[in-house]
Amino acid sequence: AVIAIASLAIRFNCFILPFHSIIFATNMLLQVAGVKIKAIILSSTRQGIVFVPVILLLPLIVQWAGFEGIYGIIATPSVSDLISACISFPFMTGFIKKLK
Repeated sequence: AVIAIASLAIRFNCFILPFHSIIFATNMLLQVAGVKIKAIILSSTRQGIVFVPVILLLPLIVQWAGFEGIYGIIATPSVSDLISACISFPFMTGFIKKLK
């Protein structure tokens, strides 16, 4: 059972890995450009603003769907990173449009 759960966690992490580049590149871009408030918000979303509600709600949603709650806990970092990437993309595009 441990191997099955760990392999699922690794699959989730491998799926979300390309989105890390969007999050980190946007965060560094905003920090270097001096856009402090947006950089702070973006850096807080990944492991704070988004992660805490997701880890509280996702296991309950997964249990409601008929699976064990551990699967929701395993998927939480990946879902949090995906939401953070969706939040960071408009920050990046807005900054690039402002440059033009």
